[in-house]
Amino acid sequence: MKVKFLSTGGIIKLSVFLLLAFIAVGDLFLPEPLKGASKEIKTTLNEAILSIFPQKGFQNPNERTEEAVEEVEETIGR
Repeated sequence: MKVKFLSTGGIIKLSVFLLLAFIAVGDLFLPEPLKGASKEIKTTLNEAILSIFPQKGFQNPNERTEEAVEEVEETIGR
């Protein structure tokens, strides 16, 4: 009688789950050497994902109004 604890697919699923748990919450409860590694991985992944998307500069929502005020000030000042 052969007893299987985990099949190959089960081991892969468990490994992926443990890796994701380590990255997600490892820096909250693990001891220091592992805590630092988890935080480092999380930071690196965050920077890598954010670098994929284009960086938009800050757009001032009042820019149009400020330009209009400056234009009126220039007109009145002349």
